[in-house]
Amino acid sequence: MKPHVLVHCAYEDYAAALRADAREGLTAPGKRLSVRWSLDGRGRRLLDRITGGGDYRFGAAERELVGRLADPVIRAMRPHTLVHVGPTGLRAARPLWQAARRHTPMRTVNFCDTPHSRLGETLRPLSSEFAHTDWYGLVSALPAALPALPGDPPRLLWCLGEWFTALSAAERRGQLTALRARCSPGDRLLVTTTTEAAQAMADLSAETEPAAEFNRNVLYVLNHVLDTECLETSFDHTVSDRGGRAELRLRARTAFRLPLTALGFGIELAAGEEIATFGMTDLPHDRIDGELTAAGFRPRDRWTDDGHGVTVTLAEAA
Repeated sequence: MKPHVLVHCAYEDYAAALRADAREGLTAPGKRLSVRWSLDGRGRRLLDRITGGGDYRFGAAERELVGRLADPVIRAMRPHTLVHVGPTGLRAARPLWQAARRHTPMRTVNFCDTPHSRLGETLRPLSSEFAHTDWYGLVSALPAALPALPGDPPRLLWCLGEWFTALSAAERRGQLTALRARCSPGDRLLVTTTTEAAQAMADLSAETEPAAEFNRNVLYVLNHVLDTECLETSFDHTVSDRGGRAELRLRARTAFRLPLTALGFGIELAAGEEIATFGMTDLPHDRIDGELTAAGFRPRDRWTDDGHGVTVTLAEAA
C-alpha cells in the first residue's frame, strides 16, 4: 500500500514562518536562528551523515532505550496509532514498529514533519515492509502547529531526541501544547531528553569538517529564503556551552553588514559576533516533568541511560 502524504502547510507558508523566525532572532541582542533553519533537505542529509555512526553516543543511547522499552510499553498500551513528531531519529523508531507488529493490531503510523521533508520517499519502503499498516506523512509547520492525526486512539506519540532537545523553551511549550490538543485522554507520549547536552554536542562536532558543513548550511538557507549573499568564508564554525545549552555557532571573522533583502533591512555584525544555529538543551527530570504537566500530560514512567544522561519519559494525556 502506498503511503498517504497530507500537506497541511505549503512551502510558501513555511518560508514565511522562517522569515518571521529570522526577523526575531537576527535582531535580538544574542543572534540566533530556530532549529528549523538547520533542517532543510541538505541539512538533514548532513546531520544524518554525522549521527549515523557508532561514535554519536546520544543517538546510540536513544536507540538502546527505545529497544528496551518498546515491548513493555506496546504490550501494556496496545496502541492503534503511532505518531512520530520531528524530522530526525528515524532509525531509533524501528523497535516501536516491530513491537507493535508483534503485540497489537497496529493500524496507522503518522510522521509529522516540515515541508523540507520528502515523506513519500521516506515512507514508501516502510509501507511495503509493514504492509498491513496505513502510513501517513503529515506536512505541517512544526513545532507550534500540528494537524489532525489520522488513525484511532489509543495513540502513542514520540518526540524524537535530536528534535525536541534542539527546541528553545518557547518552542518546546508550543510543541507540547500542540500535541496535547490533538490527543484524547489516555493517549501517551514518549519524549527523549538529555542532561549531557555538552557531551552530545561534542560528539556531534567530533568530525570537524562534516559538523562545520552542517553548521554553515544555514547560510545557504539564508541566501535562498532571505535573498541575501552570505558567504561561508565570512564565518568560523564554533561550539559553545552556555548555561545548560550547547550550541553550534557561526562567528563573524570581520565586521560587515548583512543585507536581508526579503525582510527589507540589514543587520550589522561585529567582528567575533556569533549567530547560534543548532543546539541541545539540558533537561533534568524535574524540568521535563514540569513542562509536560504544564501542557496537560501526566508523567508515568522513564528509562535512563546513566552513562550518557539520556532519558526517555512516558507521559499520559490527562
